[in-house]
Amino acid sequence: MRRAFLDDDTLGRAVAGGTLALPPSVAHRFATVLRLADGDPVEVFDAAGRVARGAFLPPGSLAVATVGVDDERLPPLWVFQALSRADKVELVAQKATELGAAHLAFFVAERGIIKLDDDDRSRKRAERLQRVANDAARQCGRSRPPVVHGPLPRAALLQQVKTCVADGVVVVFGAVEGDALLSTHLRAHPPTRGFAVVVGPEGGLSPAEQQALVDAGATGVRFSRFVLRTETAAVAALAVAQAALGEA
Repeated sequence: MRRAFLDDDTLGRAVAGGTLALPPSVAHRFATVLRLADGDPVEVFDAAGRVARGAFLPPGSLAVATVGVDDERLPPLWVFQALSRADKVELVAQKATELGAAHLAFFVAERGIIKLDDDDRSRKRAERLQRVANDAARQCGRSRPPVVHGPLPRAALLQQVKTCVADGVVVVFGAVEGDALLSTHLRAHPPTRGFAVVVGPEGGLSPAEQQALVDAGATGVRFSRFVLRTETAAVAALAVAQAALGEA
């Protein structure tokens, strides 16, 4: 079944047994790009988790069969990812979506190569990453895309980490030496109320950043017995968390 993400309130008008006019971009994709025929089954969803299934009616409508809300069963999963090159952070956004992340928060790190000091550039980058996450949700079958936050300065990052800790979320960050493996840590601290991972840039988190995270309630761990790239670490951590939650 072909799927599409709706970035507006179109699904607020969906009624089972009725006909729903699709946004022009979605109608174009179904009719022109995918060449769907009259009656082909389709599914549309939005950021609120609303889902409508039915038959495509060229040139741009949906004969609605069912309407509902898909509530994900997993505890909230957070990824705090240091900004890096566009291809790296977009890969993180895509794969973290596939692994069930509910929130993707990008932040500016001391050792990072990306330093955003322009509000317009920051907004455009966040919008681009949200589109990547929305498309990944469409492809992997999720009905509630993750919410993209940021780019965050250090103070905002630490405040969100403190909020997660206060909510009972297990928060970890990557530390190379002298710390337990993530899998070992999660056996001792099951992430039943949520999991969050903070991933530094290519040069790693600075000592000051690591200490600030510890002070905020996070724990330093090793994601693997080997050194992982910044775009690999979050994916590996989410996979371990999924296994700890019995979802892998």
